[in-house]
Amino acid sequence: MALKIGSQAPTFELKDHTGKTFGLNNFTEKYLVVYFYPKDDTPGCTIEAKGFNKELAKFTKLDAAIVGISGGDEKTKLAFCNKYGLKLPLLSDTNFAISKKYDAYGDKQFMGRKFKGIFRKTYVLDNARKIVNIFNDVTPDSHTAEVLTFIKSGVIAPEVKVAKGVAKVAAKAATKSLTAKKINGKKAVTKTAPKTAPKTAPKTVTKKVTKPAPAKSSSAKPSAAKHGAKEAAKSTRRTLAKATR
Repeated sequence: MALKIGSQAPTFELKDHTGKTFGLNNFTEKYLVVYFYPKDDTPGCTIEAKGFNKELAKFTKLDAAIVGISGGDEKTKLAFCNKYGLKLPLLSDTNFAISKKYDAYGDKQFMGRKFKGIFRKTYVLDNARKIVNIFNDVTPDSHTAEVLTFIKSGVIAPEVKVAKGVAKVAAKAATKSLTAKKINGKKAVTKTAPKTAPKTAPKTVTKKVTKPAPAKSSSAKPSAAKHGAKEAAKSTRRTLAKATR
């Protein structure tokens, strides 16, 4: 069965240029980049190996390890590493058994010639050593950059987004819990009463009552009439006195 994203990576035990045996369990990093290349010290394979070797510090910072696998033996690997100062482990798959397990070995064609060999192919494994990405038809010049980009944005970024999403959900739940309570298994929502303006007591209006002026006594009218009659009589007497003089 062909390997695919989500598949468990096949185990292996292969030797590097120093004779040290490496397997999946030898790598403790969170991510493991397993790249297959056709042959030691060939133009494309050299570019690819030097690219990974140059960016080892960046991969280490992302908690990722790199291992290369191809045919050949310890001697060809030793010469290749010494010639270009390669520090990443390059493992010898002398009978191509592991390359076949990783679907990296089969029929090839170059300049009209058909033959069997290792494909240029890369797998990215997670900490459970499951496949999270497969790179086919690799271009040596740009391959290192695309693998780095994937580990940064394709694997790490989603985990950060999920964490942020969980935090947001938790925040919303905390907010709802302030206004919602479960009573007897039923969700009762406590609503906050809207603020209303305080009622103002009606003002008491005091009307000024004007007391009517006391009515004039009717007795005053006769006395005024009598007074007027007396004055008229006096005036008449004066007039008669003058006439008799």
